[in-house]
Amino acid sequence: MPVRIRTASPEDGPAVSRVHASTVDHWWRAAPDGEPVSASFDELTDFERFQTGGPWMDAGLCQEHLAQVLESGQWPLVAVDPSGRVVGEVEVVVGPDPDWGPTAHVDVLAVERGFQGRGIGAALMEDVRSRALRANCATISTNPEEAAVGFYRKCGLTRVLCRQVAIRLPARGPVRRSGAPVPRARIDELWSASPRRLALGRFHPSYATWIKRAWTPAAFADRLAPEEGLLEESGTVYRLRPSPLGARRCSAYAWVDRPAKASALLRDLGERAGARGFDTLETTVDVGDREEGRLLGGRIGEETILIGGALPGTRRRDGGPARPGDREPVGPRAAR
Repeated sequence: MPVRIRTASPEDGPAVSRVHASTVDHWWRAAPDGEPVSASFDELTDFERFQTGGPWMDAGLCQEHLAQVLESGQWPLVAVDPSGRVVGEVEVVVGPDPDWGPTAHVDVLAVERGFQGRGIGAALMEDVRSRALRANCATISTNPEEAAVGFYRKCGLTRVLCRQVAIRLPARGPVRRSGAPVPRARIDELWSASPRRLALGRFHPSYATWIKRAWTPAAFADRLAPEEGLLEESGTVYRLRPSPLGARRCSAYAWVDRPAKASALLRDLGERAGARGFDTLETTVDVGDREEGRLLGGRIGEETILIGGALPGTRRRDGGPARPGDREPVGPRAAR
């Protein structure tokens, strides 16, 4: 099916929301214990729709979200059919990564249910590839659902960049020990001052997770207000974000500028979470670190992968062709 690919605008919010909502099989709301309960779309509040699938599930939230993506200099792209109907959307976050060089990360891709199987997703990915080449990216990546792995492999994302496992562990209050880390400062400017590798919560490349910190709907800013800081002893920049799925749960992210043991990061952030009043900390660790999480009382969940593909013509520092997994120098965000 022929489609035209263009940059989305905030005014596309209702149409983009319609595309994403069409892919949802079941709507639900969270019970007081955080467990999902079936509900109809019309029964849900805007926050409950957000819980189901993010800002794309509500027209107003989606409009605000697209404005935030554009303001961050990233790529929200829509596929439009000959009648002018938006039938698909992809969002790409572009920036440097300590492991994979300048990376175009496919953060989300959706095709309206009635238009699937007509090559629209492939057309979106081909457009992303062309833009990534023009932006001098070395890698395209994504964190796919299991059912979508085959599609992305056909699009050239054939290499597993990393494997992560979800972990949930009890948050504990601060342990009074010599040299205990103390959170300091807002972290807004720390990326440009000292780029770091994402060590916990690595669903996406380091920069993509960093830039997306600002994309919380304004209506939920207080409810989802994070704690961010720098643990100077370990050089760890961290973020604890309340989970939209439960009032006593938080998601943890940690960026490091030097090698760090997962158990130490989990312990430190578990203490910070406990001090904030959370009882559960949720994040991901590298597959090889799962035992460290178990030793801290963590429950190991499902495995996820980050896959990618190198772009032809990009070069490593030694002059050879770039490959996903090559370490590249980190510089300013790729020009667009």
